[in-house]
Amino acid sequence: MFFWGRVAPQTPEEELTPSAKPGYIRNFRNLNLRISEGNSFSGYERNPFFINLEGKGFANVSGLLGSDFDDDGRAVATADWDHDGDLDLWITNRTSPRIRLLRNNHPQHDESVAIRLIGNGTTTNRDAIGARVTISPESHPEHRQIRTVRAGEGFLTQSSSWVHFGLGGFDKKLRVQVEWPGGETETLNGLDAGKRYLINQSKGAREIQVNAPAVDDIPVPQIDETGQEEGLWLVNRIPFPKLVYKGKEGSLKSTREFIGKPVLVNLWAAWCEDCLQELSEFAENQEKISDLGATILALNADGLTTDGQEAATLDGWSELSRLGFGLDSGKARPENLGKMEILIEFLTSRRKPLSIPTSFLIDSKGELAAIYQGVVSCRQIVSDLALLEASSQEQIPRLSPRQGKWFENPLTVDNTTRLGDYAT
Repeated sequence: MFFWGRVAPQTPEEELTPSAKPGYIRNFRNLNLRISEGNSFSGYERNPFFINLEGKGFANVSGLLGSDFDDDGRAVATADWDHDGDLDLWITNRTSPRIRLLRNNHPQHDESVAIRLIGNGTTTNRDAIGARVTISPESHPEHRQIRTVRAGEGFLTQSSSWVHFGLGGFDKKLRVQVEWPGGETETLNGLDAGKRYLINQSKGAREIQVNAPAVDDIPVPQIDETGQEEGLWLVNRIPFPKLVYKGKEGSLKSTREFIGKPVLVNLWAAWCEDCLQELSEFAENQEKISDLGATILALNADGLTTDGQEAATLDGWSELSRLGFGLDSGKARPENLGKMEILIEFLTSRRKPLSIPTSFLIDSKGELAAIYQGVVSCRQIVSDLALLEASSQEQIPRLSPRQGKWFENPLTVDNTTRLGDYAT
Protein backbone atom coordinates (compact mmCIF):
# COMPACT_ATOMS: atom_id res chain seq x y z
CA MET A 1 0.00 0.00 0.00
CA PHE A 2 3.00 2.31 0.27
CA PHE A 3 3.16 3.00 -3.47
CA TRP A 4 -0.53 3.78 -3.93
CA GLY A 5 -0.80 5.64 -0.64
CA ARG A 6 2.34 7.72 -0.90
CA VAL A 7 3.39 7.98 -4.54
CA ALA A 8 0.30 7.83 -6.74
CA PRO A 9 -1.61 10.67 -5.00
CA GLN A 10 1.43 12.92 -5.41
CA THR A 11 1.96 12.19 -9.10
CA PRO A 12 1.76 15.57 -10.84
CA GLU A 13 -1.17 15.92 -13.23
CA GLU A 14 0.50 18.83 -15.00
CA GLU A 15 4.05 19.61 -16.06
CA LEU A 16 6.40 20.29 -13.15
CA THR A 17 6.77 24.02 -12.60
CA PRO A 18 9.94 25.89 -11.53
CA SER A 19 8.25 26.58 -8.16
CA ALA A 20 8.13 22.86 -7.29
CA LYS A 21 10.55 21.74 -4.59
CA PRO A 22 13.91 20.65 -6.13
CA GLY A 23 14.00 17.46 -4.06
CA TYR A 24 10.54 16.44 -5.22
CA ILE A 25 11.42 17.08 -8.86
CA ARG A 26 14.67 15.12 -8.52
CA ASN A 27 13.01 12.14 -6.84
CA PHE A 28 10.16 11.98 -9.33
CA ARG A 29 12.56 12.09 -12.26
CA ASN A 30 14.69 9.36 -10.68
CA LEU A 31 11.54 7.27 -10.32
CA ASN A 32 10.73 7.68 -14.01
CA LEU A 33 14.32 6.84 -14.91
CA ARG A 34 14.20 3.57 -12.97
CA ILE A 35 10.99 2.55 -14.73
CA SER A 36 12.47 3.38 -18.15
CA GLU A 37 15.46 1.15 -17.30
CA GLY A 38 13.14 -1.83 -16.84
CA ASN A 39 12.72 -1.76 -13.06
CA SER A 40 9.36 -1.99 -11.30
CA PHE A 41 7.99 -1.19 -7.84
CA SER A 42 7.79 -4.86 -6.94
CA GLY A 43 9.39 -6.65 -9.82
CA TYR A 44 10.41 -10.11 -10.95
CA GLU A 45 8.30 -11.95 -8.39
CA ARG A 46 7.96 -15.59 -9.32
CA ASN A 47 4.83 -17.37 -8.15
CA PRO A 48 5.64 -19.94 -5.40
CA PHE A 49 3.34 -22.96 -5.08
CA PHE A 50 3.03 -24.47 -1.59
CA ILE A 51 1.70 -27.90 -0.64
CA ASN A 52 0.18 -28.61 2.78
CA LEU A 53 2.18 -31.25 4.68
CA GLU A 54 -0.79 -32.21 6.88
CA GLY A 55 -0.02 -29.94 9.80
CA LYS A 56 3.78 -30.11 9.44
CA GLY A 57 4.08 -26.89 7.53
CA PHE A 58 4.26 -26.22 3.80
CA ALA A 59 6.69 -27.14 1.05
CA ASN A 60 7.39 -25.08 -2.07
CA VAL A 61 6.80 -27.39 -5.04
CA SER A 62 6.55 -24.77 -7.78
CA GLY A 63 9.57 -26.17 -9.59
CA LEU A 64 8.23 -29.73 -9.52
CA LEU A 65 4.84 -28.64 -10.86
CA GLY A 66 6.26 -26.51 -13.64
CA SER A 67 4.80 -23.27 -12.32
CA ASP A 68 8.12 -21.56 -11.49
CA PHE A 69 8.09 -19.30 -14.54
CA ASP A 70 10.58 -16.48 -14.95
CA ASP A 71 7.70 -13.99 -14.86
CA ASP A 72 6.97 -10.88 -12.85
CA GLY A 73 3.82 -12.40 -11.34
CA ARG A 74 0.81 -10.49 -10.11
CA ALA A 75 -2.63 -12.10 -9.71
CA VAL A 76 -3.55 -15.78 -9.30
CA ALA A 77 -7.18 -16.92 -9.64
CA THR A 78 -8.55 -20.46 -9.20
CA ALA A 79 -11.36 -22.11 -11.18
CA ASP A 80 -12.26 -25.56 -12.45
CA TRP A 81 -11.88 -24.28 -16.00
CA ASP A 82 -12.09 -27.64 -17.76
CA HIS A 83 -14.83 -29.07 -15.48
CA ASP A 84 -12.84 -32.15 -14.54
CA GLY A 85 -13.13 -31.83 -10.77
CA ASP A 86 -9.80 -30.16 -9.95
CA LEU A 87 -8.75 -26.52 -9.75
CA ASP A 88 -6.90 -24.82 -12.59
CA LEU A 89 -4.94 -21.59 -12.24
CA TRP A 90 -5.20 -18.33 -14.16
CA ILE A 91 -2.07 -16.23 -13.67
CA THR A 92 -1.47 -12.64 -14.75
CA ASN A 93 1.95 -11.00 -15.02
CA ARG A 94 3.39 -7.52 -15.42
CA THR A 95 5.69 -8.94 -18.07
CA SER A 96 4.87 -11.03 -21.14
CA PRO A 97 3.00 -13.31 -21.35
CA ARG A 98 0.41 -11.25 -19.51
CA ILE A 99 -1.93 -14.23 -18.93
CA ARG A 100 -1.20 -17.92 -18.37
CA LEU A 101 -3.59 -20.83 -17.86
CA LEU A 102 -2.15 -23.74 -15.83
CA ARG A 103 -4.39 -26.76 -16.27
CA ASN A 104 -4.51 -29.31 -13.45
CA ASN A 105 -4.74 -32.74 -15.06
CA HIS A 106 -5.06 -34.84 -11.91
CA PRO A 107 -6.38 -38.29 -12.98
CA GLN A 108 -8.79 -38.79 -10.03
CA HIS A 109 -12.01 -36.86 -10.72
CA ASP A 110 -13.96 -38.19 -7.70
CA GLU A 111 -11.67 -36.80 -5.01
CA SER A 112 -13.28 -33.37 -4.79
CA VAL A 113 -16.62 -31.64 -4.45
CA ALA A 114 -17.69 -28.18 -5.68
CA ILE A 115 -20.44 -26.11 -4.05
CA ARG A 116 -22.14 -22.92 -5.22
CA LEU A 117 -24.14 -20.95 -2.63
CA ILE A 118 -27.18 -18.81 -3.43
CA GLY A 119 -28.43 -16.47 -0.70
CA ASN A 120 -32.13 -15.71 -0.13
CA GLY A 121 -31.66 -12.04 -1.12
CA THR A 122 -33.03 -10.72 2.19
CA THR A 123 -30.94 -11.78 5.16
CA THR A 124 -28.13 -12.91 2.83
CA ASN A 125 -26.88 -11.39 -0.42
CA ARG A 126 -27.59 -13.48 -3.50
CA ASP A 127 -23.89 -14.24 -4.07
CA ALA A 128 -23.55 -15.42 -0.45
CA ILE A 129 -20.45 -13.29 0.03
CA GLY A 130 -19.21 -13.89 3.58
CA ALA A 131 -20.79 -17.33 3.98
CA ARG A 132 -18.62 -20.02 5.57
CA VAL A 133 -18.72 -23.63 4.38
CA THR A 134 -17.44 -26.51 6.54
CA ILE A 135 -17.14 -29.95 4.99
CA SER A 136 -16.06 -33.30 6.45
CA PRO A 137 -16.36 -37.02 5.55
CA GLU A 138 -19.21 -38.64 7.44
CA SER A 139 -16.84 -41.41 8.61
CA HIS A 140 -14.15 -38.95 9.75
CA PRO A 141 -15.83 -35.79 11.09
CA GLU A 142 -12.54 -34.63 12.62
CA HIS A 143 -11.07 -34.02 9.16
CA ARG A 144 -12.75 -30.71 8.50
CA GLN A 145 -12.11 -28.20 5.76
CA ILE A 146 -13.40 -24.63 5.90
CA ARG A 147 -13.83 -22.16 3.07
CA THR A 148 -15.26 -18.64 3.06
CA VAL A 149 -17.00 -17.16 0.03
CA ARG A 150 -15.20 -13.93 -0.92
CA ALA A 151 -15.75 -11.35 -3.61
CA GLY A 152 -12.01 -11.15 -4.12
CA GLU A 153 -8.68 -11.88 -2.48
CA GLY A 154 -5.04 -11.42 -3.26
CA PHE A 155 -3.82 -8.84 -5.76
CA LEU A 156 -6.74 -7.66 -7.94
CA THR A 157 -8.15 -11.19 -8.01
CA GLN A 158 -11.59 -12.73 -7.95
CA SER A 159 -11.64 -16.51 -8.23
CA SER A 160 -14.58 -18.69 -9.19
CA SER A 161 -17.75 -18.43 -7.05
CA TRP A 162 -17.72 -22.20 -6.80
CA VAL A 163 -16.27 -23.34 -3.45
CA HIS A 164 -13.94 -26.28 -4.14
CA PHE A 165 -12.80 -28.95 -1.66
CA GLY A 166 -10.17 -31.61 -2.29
CA LEU A 167 -11.00 -34.83 -0.43
CA GLY A 168 -8.09 -37.21 -0.91
CA GLY A 169 -8.82 -40.84 -0.09
CA PHE A 170 -11.46 -40.32 2.58
CA ASP A 171 -15.01 -41.67 2.54
CA LYS A 172 -17.02 -40.23 -0.36
CA LYS A 173 -20.15 -39.45 1.71
CA LEU A 174 -19.93 -35.90 3.01
CA ARG A 175 -21.44 -33.68 5.66
CA VAL A 176 -21.71 -29.98 4.77
CA GLN A 177 -22.46 -27.11 7.13
CA VAL A 178 -23.15 -23.60 5.83
CA GLU A 179 -23.02 -20.54 8.07
CA TRP A 180 -24.90 -17.84 6.16
CA PRO A 181 -23.92 -14.16 6.62
CA GLY A 182 -27.32 -13.41 8.17
CA GLY A 183 -26.56 -15.74 11.08
CA GLU A 184 -28.47 -18.85 10.01
CA THR A 185 -26.74 -22.26 9.99
CA GLU A 186 -27.74 -25.03 7.60
CA THR A 187 -26.49 -28.66 7.69
CA LEU A 188 -26.73 -31.15 4.83
CA ASN A 189 -25.76 -34.83 4.95
CA GLY A 190 -25.13 -37.48 2.33
CA LEU A 191 -23.55 -35.37 -0.39
CA ASP A 192 -21.36 -37.36 -2.78
CA ALA A 193 -17.78 -36.69 -3.78
CA GLY A 194 -17.00 -36.02 -7.42
CA LYS A 195 -20.10 -33.89 -7.97
CA ARG A 196 -21.16 -30.24 -8.11
CA TYR A 197 -23.97 -28.91 -5.90
CA LEU A 198 -26.05 -25.76 -5.90
CA ILE A 199 -27.20 -24.89 -2.38
CA ASN A 200 -30.04 -22.38 -2.14
CA GLN A 201 -30.44 -20.96 1.35
CA SER A 202 -33.07 -22.97 3.31
CA LYS A 203 -33.91 -25.04 0.19
CA GLY A 204 -31.31 -27.78 0.36
CA ALA A 205 -28.77 -28.99 -2.20
CA ARG A 206 -29.28 -29.80 -5.87
CA GLU A 207 -26.77 -31.59 -8.07
CA ILE A 208 -25.65 -29.63 -11.14
CA GLN A 209 -24.61 -31.31 -14.37
CA VAL A 210 -21.83 -29.74 -16.43
CA ASN A 211 -23.10 -28.85 -19.89
CA ALA A 212 -20.08 -26.88 -21.09
CA PRO A 213 -17.82 -28.55 -23.69
CA ALA A 214 -14.61 -30.12 -22.49
CA VAL A 215 -11.58 -27.87 -22.93
CA ASP A 216 -9.84 -30.59 -24.96
CA ASP A 217 -12.64 -30.29 -27.53
CA ILE A 218 -12.03 -26.57 -28.07
CA PRO A 219 -9.51 -25.96 -30.89
CA VAL A 220 -6.39 -24.07 -29.89
CA PRO A 221 -4.89 -21.90 -32.66
CA GLN A 222 -1.36 -22.89 -33.57
CA ILE A 223 1.23 -20.14 -33.82
CA ASP A 224 4.02 -20.41 -36.36
CA GLU A 225 6.92 -18.99 -34.37
CA THR A 226 9.24 -19.14 -37.40
CA GLY A 227 6.91 -17.04 -39.55
CA GLN A 228 6.33 -14.20 -37.09
CA GLU A 229 6.87 -10.64 -38.17
CA GLU A 230 10.08 -8.89 -37.19
CA GLY A 231 10.52 -5.44 -35.71
CA LEU A 232 8.31 -2.80 -34.13
CA TRP A 233 5.66 -1.48 -36.54
CA LEU A 234 4.10 1.97 -36.12
CA VAL A 235 0.60 2.63 -37.43
CA ASN A 236 0.68 6.17 -36.01
CA ARG A 237 3.92 7.32 -37.58
CA ILE A 238 6.16 10.08 -36.32
CA PRO A 239 8.80 12.20 -38.09
CA PHE A 240 12.18 10.53 -38.26
CA PRO A 241 14.88 12.80 -36.79
CA LYS A 242 17.18 14.58 -39.17
CA LEU A 243 20.50 12.72 -39.29
CA VAL A 244 23.51 14.51 -40.74
CA TYR A 245 26.21 12.01 -41.75
CA LYS A 246 29.43 11.93 -43.76
CA GLY A 247 29.47 10.73 -47.35
CA LYS A 248 32.30 8.69 -48.82
CA GLU A 249 33.95 11.79 -50.23
CA GLY A 250 33.76 13.51 -46.82
CA SER A 251 30.88 15.90 -47.49
CA LEU A 252 27.95 16.16 -45.09
CA LYS A 253 24.62 14.71 -46.15
CA SER A 254 21.19 14.50 -44.53
CA THR A 255 18.53 11.80 -44.33
CA ARG A 256 16.02 14.48 -45.37
CA GLU A 257 17.42 14.11 -48.91
CA PHE A 258 15.55 10.80 -49.19
CA ILE A 259 12.09 12.35 -48.72
CA GLY A 260 10.04 11.25 -51.70
CA LYS A 261 10.93 7.56 -51.53
CA PRO A 262 11.13 4.93 -48.75
CA VAL A 263 14.52 4.31 -47.17
CA LEU A 264 15.87 1.79 -44.69
CA VAL A 265 18.49 3.42 -42.45
CA ASN A 266 20.77 0.58 -41.31
CA LEU A 267 23.32 1.11 -38.52
CA TRP A 268 26.22 -1.33 -38.82
CA ALA A 269 29.87 -1.87 -37.91
CA ALA A 270 32.69 -3.76 -39.64
CA TRP A 271 33.49 -5.76 -36.47
CA CYS A 272 29.89 -7.04 -36.22
CA GLU A 273 29.45 -10.46 -37.90
CA ASP A 274 25.64 -10.16 -37.81
CA CYS A 275 25.91 -6.80 -39.57
CA LEU A 276 28.07 -8.24 -42.35
CA GLN A 277 25.68 -11.15 -42.91
CA GLU A 278 22.77 -8.72 -43.00
CA LEU A 279 24.53 -6.41 -45.47
CA SER A 280 25.42 -9.41 -47.62
CA GLU A 281 21.71 -10.28 -47.91
CA PHE A 282 20.93 -6.63 -48.65
CA ALA A 283 23.49 -6.68 -51.45
CA GLU A 284 21.98 -9.83 -52.95
CA ASN A 285 18.52 -8.23 -52.99
CA GLN A 286 19.43 -4.59 -53.78
CA GLU A 287 17.91 -4.75 -57.25
CA LYS A 288 14.62 -5.95 -55.82
CA ILE A 289 14.70 -3.09 -53.26
CA SER A 290 15.42 -0.55 -56.00
CA ASP A 291 12.62 -1.94 -58.20
CA LEU A 292 10.21 -1.19 -55.34
CA GLY A 293 11.26 2.46 -55.46
CA ALA A 294 13.17 2.26 -52.18
CA THR A 295 16.79 2.34 -51.07
CA ILE A 296 18.99 1.37 -48.13
CA LEU A 297 21.27 3.82 -46.33
CA ALA A 298 24.05 1.85 -44.64
CA LEU A 299 25.47 4.04 -41.87
CA ASN A 300 28.79 2.78 -40.53
CA ALA A 301 29.30 3.25 -36.78
CA ASP A 302 32.94 2.13 -36.51
CA GLY A 303 34.98 4.29 -34.17
CA LEU A 304 32.05 5.96 -32.41
CA THR A 305 32.41 5.84 -28.65
CA THR A 306 29.77 6.06 -25.95
CA ASP A 307 30.97 9.46 -24.79
CA GLY A 308 30.14 11.07 -28.12
CA GLN A 309 33.70 11.08 -29.45
CA GLU A 310 35.22 9.52 -32.56
CA ALA A 311 38.10 7.08 -32.26
CA ALA A 312 40.24 5.48 -34.95
CA THR A 313 37.92 4.05 -37.58
CA LEU A 314 37.96 0.78 -39.46
CA ASP A 315 37.61 0.85 -43.22
CA GLY A 316 33.87 0.39 -43.59
CA TRP A 317 33.90 1.44 -47.24
CA SER A 318 36.10 -1.50 -48.25
CA GLU A 319 33.75 -3.91 -46.46
CA LEU A 320 30.78 -2.58 -48.42
CA SER A 321 32.75 -2.91 -51.65
CA ARG A 322 33.77 -6.47 -50.77
CA LEU A 323 30.12 -7.40 -50.12
CA GLY A 324 28.99 -5.85 -53.39
CA PHE A 325 26.70 -3.36 -51.65
CA GLY A 326 25.87 -0.64 -54.17
CA LEU A 327 23.07 1.35 -52.53
CA ASP A 328 23.50 4.47 -50.39
CA SER A 329 26.05 4.53 -47.58
CA GLY A 330 27.70 6.90 -45.16
CA LYS A 331 29.61 7.36 -41.91
CA ALA A 332 27.51 7.99 -38.83
CA ARG A 333 28.34 10.85 -36.47
CA PRO A 334 28.15 10.63 -32.64
CA GLU A 335 24.99 12.74 -32.42
CA ASN A 336 23.23 10.32 -34.79
CA LEU A 337 23.48 7.54 -32.22
CA GLY A 338 22.10 9.80 -29.51
CA LYS A 339 19.05 10.68 -31.59
CA MET A 340 18.41 7.01 -32.37
CA GLU A 341 18.59 6.05 -28.69
CA ILE A 342 16.19 8.84 -27.73
CA LEU A 343 13.79 7.79 -30.47
CA ILE A 344 13.69 4.14 -29.33
CA GLU A 345 13.34 5.15 -25.68
CA PHE A 346 10.47 7.46 -26.59
CA LEU A 347 8.58 4.71 -28.41
CA THR A 348 9.27 1.81 -26.02
CA SER A 349 9.59 3.62 -22.65
CA ARG A 350 12.80 1.66 -22.13
CA ARG A 351 16.28 3.13 -21.79
CA LYS A 352 18.84 0.76 -23.29
CA PRO A 353 22.12 1.20 -25.17
CA LEU A 354 21.68 1.24 -28.92
CA SER A 355 22.33 -2.23 -30.32
CA ILE A 356 24.07 -2.98 -33.60
CA PRO A 357 22.68 -3.75 -36.09
CA THR A 358 19.57 -1.57 -35.82
CA SER A 359 17.48 -0.45 -38.78
CA PHE A 360 14.75 2.16 -39.26
CA LEU A 361 12.21 1.96 -42.10
CA ILE A 362 11.12 5.45 -43.20
CA ASP A 363 8.29 6.13 -45.63
CA SER A 364 8.33 8.58 -48.53
CA LYS A 365 7.09 11.39 -46.23
CA GLY A 366 10.09 11.07 -43.93
CA GLU A 367 8.04 9.39 -41.18
CA LEU A 368 9.17 6.38 -39.19
CA ALA A 369 7.24 3.19 -40.01
CA ALA A 370 9.25 0.43 -38.30
CA ILE A 371 12.26 -0.28 -36.09
CA TYR A 372 14.26 -3.50 -36.33
CA GLN A 373 16.63 -4.12 -33.42
CA GLY A 374 18.94 -6.89 -34.54
CA VAL A 375 19.20 -8.60 -37.90
CA VAL A 376 16.21 -8.11 -40.22
CA SER A 377 15.59 -10.24 -43.28
CA CYS A 378 15.07 -8.86 -46.78
CA ARG A 379 11.82 -10.86 -46.87
CA GLN A 380 10.56 -8.71 -44.00
CA ILE A 381 11.77 -5.48 -45.60
CA VAL A 382 10.02 -6.28 -48.88
CA SER A 383 6.82 -7.21 -47.03
CA ASP A 384 6.87 -3.99 -45.00
CA LEU A 385 7.61 -1.82 -48.04
CA ALA A 386 4.41 -3.13 -49.58
CA LEU A 387 2.54 -2.19 -46.40
CA LEU A 388 3.74 1.43 -46.26
CA GLU A 389 0.90 2.77 -48.41
CA ALA A 390 -1.77 0.46 -46.99
CA SER A 391 -4.68 1.84 -44.98
CA SER A 392 -4.39 2.04 -41.20
CA GLN A 393 -6.91 -0.78 -40.75
CA GLU A 394 -4.86 -3.01 -43.04
CA GLN A 395 -1.76 -2.30 -40.95
CA ILE A 396 -3.29 -3.24 -37.58
CA PRO A 397 -2.59 -7.01 -37.93
CA ARG A 398 1.11 -6.12 -38.34
CA LEU A 399 1.18 -4.68 -34.82
CA SER A 400 0.96 -8.05 -33.06
CA PRO A 401 2.18 -11.56 -33.93
CA ARG A 402 -1.06 -13.03 -32.56
CA GLN A 403 -4.67 -12.46 -33.40
CA GLY A 404 -7.01 -11.04 -30.78
CA LYS A 405 -9.09 -8.04 -29.75
CA TRP A 406 -7.72 -4.61 -28.87
CA PHE A 407 -8.85 -3.05 -25.60
CA GLU A 408 -8.00 0.35 -27.05
CA ASN A 409 -7.99 1.37 -30.68
CA PRO A 410 -4.28 1.82 -31.53
CA LEU A 411 -5.22 4.27 -34.28
CA THR A 412 -6.42 6.87 -31.77
CA VAL A 413 -3.01 7.34 -30.12
CA ASP A 414 -1.44 10.63 -31.19
CA ASN A 415 2.32 10.49 -30.58
CA THR A 416 2.99 13.85 -32.21
CA THR A 417 1.61 15.69 -29.19
CA ARG A 418 4.47 14.31 -27.07
CA LEU A 419 7.37 14.71 -29.47
CA GLY A 420 8.67 18.17 -28.68
CA ASP A 421 11.55 19.24 -30.93
CA TYR A 422 13.51 15.97 -30.88
CA ALA A 423 13.13 15.51 -34.65
CA THR A 424 15.22 18.54 -35.56
